[in-house]
Amino acid sequence: VRYDLGDTCEVQGGSAGVWSVVLHVVCDLDAGVGSPRVATAEEVWKMRDGPCQIHMIWETQHGCVVCSEEDYTELGGECVAGVHDVSYQPFRLCYGPDPPPPVKAASCRTQVAY
Repeated sequence: VRYDLGDTCEVQGGSAGVWSVVLHVVCDLDAGVGSPRVATAEEVWKMRDGPCQIHMIWETQHGCVVCSEEDYTELGGECVAGVHDVSYQPFRLCYGPDPPPPVKAASCRTQVAY
């Protein structure tokens, strides 16, 4: 996200520029909502956008793709007495709003070793 048309700023050599803020939203499920922070000098160097820009980084779960039913894969637990638990895990980084389907019991075949 970029916000332009800020106040005038002076650039080396005497020319004038205009201040802008660039907000980089990054998917991080562990960050919760998170909050924006000013980018470090090293991070700004990698972006190389030019003068008169303030770079902010917001690591947040809301920067992730929104999960849909197709984003979950079924995982079957150990088969005990012909029944196992089936749970669901996302197979890519994604965030709610809906949680995965609930764990359910399903029938299975117990493997017998000979």
